[in-house]
Amino acid sequence: MKRIVLLLLLGSFACANSPVLVPDAAGRPIVGATSVNCKKPVELPRDCSSISGPKRLIEVSGVRMRIAGSADGRTILLAGPNPNSDSLAGAHAQITNSAYEVVKRELVRRGIRMTRVDPIASMGSLFGYLVYYDGDAYTALETFALPD
Repeated sequence: MKRIVLLLLLGSFACANSPVLVPDAAGRPIVGATSVNCKKPVELPRDCSSISGPKRLIEVSGVRMRIAGSADGRTILLAGPNPNSDSLAGAHAQITNSAYEVVKRELVRRGIRMTRVDPIASMGSLFGYLVYYDGDAYTALETFALPD
């Protein structure tokens, strides 16, 4: 009986420390948030801050988010509008997942398809997604830019 309770507690702890991801990211390895910056695992020279991450504030279908991009626009770092405060409030995963889904719909509408998505998380909290596309997604998303 004690073993069963211990296994249940360990299983609950493991689930509590796993971020809720979009279906496209299921099965993908989680990239540690501390190992992501404007230079790695890919270069993101467009609207990326080494201190705060993605800087470009956009709104797609009523959902606000921040993005940074590769030079060719085929890779974006997508996060909620306020990555640090949202994650502390526990709302960041929901906001970021909604942002991912509306961006995906908009880009598919424009003929740009996602080829890979890597979740970025730390200690069970989702920070964002590093998303790879078959076309210039960043330039398409810049049209949704908001003033900071």
